[in-house]
Amino acid sequence: MNDIPSEQSDNTQIEILKSSKKGKIDLLDIKSWRYWINRIKYDTPFFISFFILFFLDITVIIILNGLSSYIESAGYLNHLVYFGSIIFLLYILNKGPKVFLKMMKDKANIFETEADFINYLSYFYKICKSKLEFYLPIVIAIIYEVVIISIYNDRFSGILNLTGWLYVLNILQLILGMVWMFIFVLLIASGVLLLFSFFKGINALGDKFSLRVTFRNLKLGYFDDIGKFIMSVSIPTILFSTFYSILGFYIIVVIRNLFLGYAFMGISIVLTIITSSLLYKNTLNIHNSIVLSKKNLKISLLKDIDALSSLKSNEPQIIQSRYDTLEKINIYYDRIESISDWPFNPKSIKKLVITLGSSVVPLLLSFIGLL
Repeated sequence: MNDIPSEQSDNTQIEILKSSKKGKIDLLDIKSWRYWINRIKYDTPFFISFFILFFLDITVIIILNGLSSYIESAGYLNHLVYFGSIIFLLYILNKGPKVFLKMMKDKANIFETEADFINYLSYFYKICKSKLEFYLPIVIAIIYEVVIISIYNDRFSGILNLTGWLYVLNILQLILGMVWMFIFVLLIASGVLLLFSFFKGINALGDKFSLRVTFRNLKLGYFDDIGKFIMSVSIPTILFSTFYSILGFYIIVVIRNLFLGYAFMGISIVLTIITSSLLYKNTLNIHNSIVLSKKNLKISLLKDIDALSSLKSNEPQIIQSRYDTLEKINIYYDRIESISDWPFNPKSIKKLVITLGSSVVPLLLSFIGLL
């Protein structure tokens, strides 16, 4: 039977980590990945100050308009959406890059060569470090502010006619709202671009960069870990879309605003479809690599079986040895066959199906309720 290629040693992996640090950029250091959450130091007290601005803005709005008006106008729902969105975004932006780089450090030997590993990190870094990720969120945030000013132009003009504390509070609320919304839109745009960058980079595995799929790294679950990482991004995204869907259902049933309610549900369905499509697309190349590797392993085993079957001997010891070897090969063949063709385990698929269904249930309930 053919020998299984040996994996790279720990010393080789150490050499890989060293070789990635020869240039000006340490590709395995999360601090080198300068997307917006790092650029504005969101892991510092600035993080707390953002939420201080957010809740201070809500407080001023309540002081100006009254708590009953704030509740009746469903203003709290808008702020709940902003709050939920920023919490979700911070989870993705903080966890995603760190988990991915740690996974790449541990899974360096899934690549054909050390050079492939270094080139892949460079490729991935260039995707996330693109000028588009730097400038586009700024442009989107500025456009958003301009649009808001144009929509509420009459209100802004009316503030200028106010006097005393009323004038001060309105100006304060205006400044607070514009500042935290600018940061919010900046991070949202950056987060969306980063998500697509991750999906694009993962999609290159097994396509632009060949994978070294062996029986050992399949059994050790190296590719399952990649699937788990994709799930760790996809499932929270779908759960977040479910949050929008449930909120839309509440708006329809309680507040009786059909337009806004179905708008939230529409956003939920779109997010779910996009995430599910990207989840499938970005595991397809890994799936194809696993299928091809399993096929080659099984062909190799079948050749060994043919070779053993063609041996002619009447000696009992040789016959017994041949049968023992054939039995071991068959066991090995069955073990290869039992390995999943996809980088997921059944439990992950079950979780995904339940999560996908949860985003659609509120929409179905709304139709039943209206009927």
